Amino acid sequence: MKISVIIPSYNDSRIIRTVKSILNQNFSRDKYEIIIIDGGSQKTDFKKCLEFLNKTCDLVISEPDKGIFDGLNKGLNIANGEILFMIGSDDYLINSDAFNIALSKFNEGNKMVIFELFYVNQKNKIERYWTLPKNLIKVPPYFQIPHFSTFVSKNLVGRTRFNLNSFISADFSFFKEINKKNNKVSIINTPICCMTSGGQSSKNYV
Repeated sequence: MKISVIIPSYNDSRIIRTVKSILNQNFSRDKYEIIIIDGGSQKTDFKKCLEFLNKTCDLVISEPDKGIFDGLNKGLNIANGEILFMIGSDDYLINSDAFNIALSKFNEGNKMVIFELFYVNQKNKIERYWTLPKNLIKVPPYFQIPHFSTFVSKNLVGRTRFNLNSFISADFSFFKEINKKNNKVSIINTPICCMTSGGQSSKNYV
């Protein structure tokens, strides 16, 4: 199974760190694709970043959009992988075996694999540890799923998309809709990424 990594971005040079953390995975490069959905960053100030992205990623789309969730929706529409993974441009993976662990769980029949994560400040100091329940067989409908440390089956997502009209709760609603479907979920009590507090990708969590 192939993994599609979707990264929304806008004028954020930290995306280079994000992409490098993905390329550092102990996982065959031909088994995952990196899709960058850039919201139309300034071509002059962001030139070097775009050059790096075009050189290392599979697809880079740079055009005006309606924000992070619009970017994620665009990525979902064009992803080719059977497994989808979304991460913010100011966030980065810290476990080089994350893809291997996720794939092993999908091979066991799981449709969603949820990992833990760390919140870090602008100096990369850990401020909070998002832990998950242990031995949870089914995810409750009210449960907040950390979407930037979650792998989900493309078939399970189907036509479900982020609602741009409810920006504050778009991520919660997205996974709540998916969670209504009959699916097998695996929770891994290991943090795989750091989410930068105060960044666009963490505004719904802090």
